[in-house]
Amino acid sequence: MKIDVQRESGIAREIGQHEVSLGAIKENLELYKESLRKSWDADETIHMTHAMELIQTSIGRVASSLRGIESDIISTANAIRQEEDAKEAAEIAAREAAMKQLKNSPHTK
Repeated sequence: MKIDVQRESGIAREIGQHEVSLGAIKENLELYKESLRKSWDADETIHMTHAMELIQTSIGRVASSLRGIESDIISTANAIRQEEDAKEAAEIAAREAAMKQLKNSPHTK
């Protein structure tokens, strides 16, 4: 059974949507961080905003990884499909060559 490139690409796009969602979360965290800085003046604010920045950095790394995974799934599915098609074409060519050789064989005349 051949790989279903459309199905695999759909799965990859779902992963890509998680990357988009993480981007939105990262933006919301930035808004919250800015709001916190403006509305609360305490030593703890520095620690909280630093923690939020670390979280944003982690979210960015995960989002980047998801983008790479999405791309890898699509390119791998396409490569597998090309290999399957090439193998099938080679098998057909081999069968046709064998049939042609059989027809031209002196034993079949």
